[in-house]
Amino acid sequence: MTRFLLQRFLILLVALFAAHFAGFAYAYPGGNPFEPARGPVEPLIPAYTVYLQQVFGEGTLGTFPDSTETVAARLAMSLTASLGLLAAATVLSIFVGMGLGFLAARSNPPGVARWMVPFTTFGLAMPSFYLGSLLIVGGIYYAILGGPDAEIPLPLQGFGWDSHLVLPVLVLMFRPTVQIAQVTADLLAGELGKQYVTAARSLGYDDRRIRLKLALRNTIVPVLVTIANSFRLMIGELIVVEFLFAWPGLGRLLVLVLIPERSFLAFGAGSYLFNHPPLVAAIAAIFAALFLLGNLLAAGLSRSLDPRLRES
Repeated sequence: MTRFLLQRFLILLVALFAAHFAGFAYAYPGGNPFEPARGPVEPLIPAYTVYLQQVFGEGTLGTFPDSTETVAARLAMSLTASLGLLAAATVLSIFVGMGLGFLAARSNPPGVARWMVPFTTFGLAMPSFYLGSLLIVGGIYYAILGGPDAEIPLPLQGFGWDSHLVLPVLVLMFRPTVQIAQVTADLLAGELGKQYVTAARSLGYDDRRIRLKLALRNTIVPVLVTIANSFRLMIGELIVVEFLFAWPGLGRLLVLVLIPERSFLAFGAGSYLFNHPPLVAAIAAIFAALFLLGNLLAAGLSRSLDPRLRES
């Protein structure tokens, strides 16, 4: 187990360095094919080396030109907003998804409830940008029908650890919840038809205990893998969800640093963010770290819970 974790940790470090360098190279003047350099610039490798010396020597990620704001301060604010959104959506998707999977798995005869098929079909065919757009359009339509005094029940955009969190979390967790529910129901239904379940029933075990103590233990590893895949999906959809609901997290920040300068006034952002190499590099490294840490956590839990994986 220790050797496995060390190998994954080394892979994580290499991947973070590669993502950081790729982000810096993309945003560096002349590195972005959509924004060519305006005049002579220093070569990429020496400039990146100087930046790394500044990071490890001075312990600072730098500042923005024409602004007193630091890169570290902007990243900390955005990372806090994104992690809060991800944490709420991940926890809810796990509990709701596994709960629906438990409800859909029939014991006698073993199988999956009929309502699971249209539920998963609808959920897997509903991308986050479409569901988010529907909710926003529905809120606007509700306000129009209600007249000038109508109030929308939930905020459509903005930041806050209150009702502002409801719609972004709902959109972010919808598809992962469906995936977790589908996998849990299929695996649990398969386990409930096996001989050891029949033997347990003959010994007097109730259905709830069989599901939680026996069947779930044999399905937990693929369920954890599904949760890890769902977490990666949420990280990818974070960009769209934060942009739609104006949530000031890393996803929206990534959009702001990549859109052309002429669009900044429309989004209420300062033009100093656009294509800032240290900022783009840091965002790329953070997204890579979130992807890889999700995989590392799922793999570590799988090995700790399944003795067959520990011996391999």
